[in-house]
Amino acid sequence: MYRRKLKTPEPDNKSPINNKTKIIIASALCLLMLLLMTLFFFRNPDNGNSDNTVLNSISTAKFNSDIDSILSVYGIENSWIRDIKSKIKETGIDGKTLWTAREILIPSDLMTIEINYDISGYIRKYSLKEKVTEDPKNKNIKMLISKTDSAQTVIAALNFIYADTLKRIKPSVCIILDSIDYMQVDEAENLLNTTENVSLILPLRNDKADYQSVILESGKDYIIELTIGDENNITADVKSDMKDLTWKSKVKSIALNFHNASGIVFKNQINDKEFVNNVIKEFESYKFKVFNESIYKKQINGENKVYALINDIRSDSVSKSNKLLYKVKLNPAEFNEYKTEAYKLKKAGYKFLSFREFTSKPDSADFNSEKK
Repeated sequence: MYRRKLKTPEPDNKSPINNKTKIIIASALCLLMLLLMTLFFFRNPDNGNSDNTVLNSISTAKFNSDIDSILSVYGIENSWIRDIKSKIKETGIDGKTLWTAREILIPSDLMTIEINYDISGYIRKYSLKEKVTEDPKNKNIKMLISKTDSAQTVIAALNFIYADTLKRIKPSVCIILDSIDYMQVDEAENLLNTTENVSLILPLRNDKADYQSVILESGKDYIIELTIGDENNITADVKSDMKDLTWKSKVKSIALNFHNASGIVFKNQINDKEFVNNVIKEFESYKFKVFNESIYKKQINGENKVYALINDIRSDSVSKSNKLLYKVKLNPAEFNEYKTEAYKLKKAGYKFLSFREFTSKPDSADFNSEKK
């Protein structure tokens, strides 16, 4: 017997609010309530404003100590800094809220923009801000450091004033990079793209022609090292038992191919002073300067070479040496580390020179002064 199938009632999709819509509305309301609570939380002064956050995160003593540290990085001496807190009379500055007020004398070779950059980076870590004004006539600057509260309370005033009588006493430094030919050629090319003022030792062997080309095409300053020995010295470039025509031809070949070399450094391994002096005179006839390897302050080897080099520069400068020359072998990673550390020394007033610049001054350790 056929039985009529009852039709299952379909949901009323036309209902004003179905279950899906209810879920969407409820979610939206929750998000709205969360947003309102967040706004209320950050606008509520009782919750702790940015002013209190700054005060709680850094003390006056730490702030002053950190500013001192930044100034010392640039070689600014304590005697160049004067406290002027009691003399501040500028509008909008309350002496009672000032953490520090200083007049800082700086030498003419120091760019205030560098100090400004470091101080600005430091204070922003503590939600402070700075206002800097520069005198267009003398380039002196005033820096006011304030909190970010509604009152913009000034907590520090730093006046940087140029003084022509001041000078940072730091030595001139020359870095000679040795054995660049132990790198891959592409590594050597990348290294020579640096803006660092360094000089290189040019390899002379015929199988190092690629490295010679890389150095010459880079336009970097370079020197040539030559070993002078006798018939028992297998590795000597010039030997005392050579015929005059032979060693003079070698000198001429170097002069023609590498005429832009900043100098010839002799690694002397014989006591034949007459022969050595003859070789010197031959190079000088081609307008070369000749030096003994004793011109190097130190030759840095072993592990942690960058640390040793920077440490030696700092310690040697304490002895009042005004010119420091070092020979060092660095791989690409070590050279990148060196650039970072050298930048810190430059901030303090150290000057890095090429070998040509370094030896152009009258007090260079010229090999010829040792001739007898």
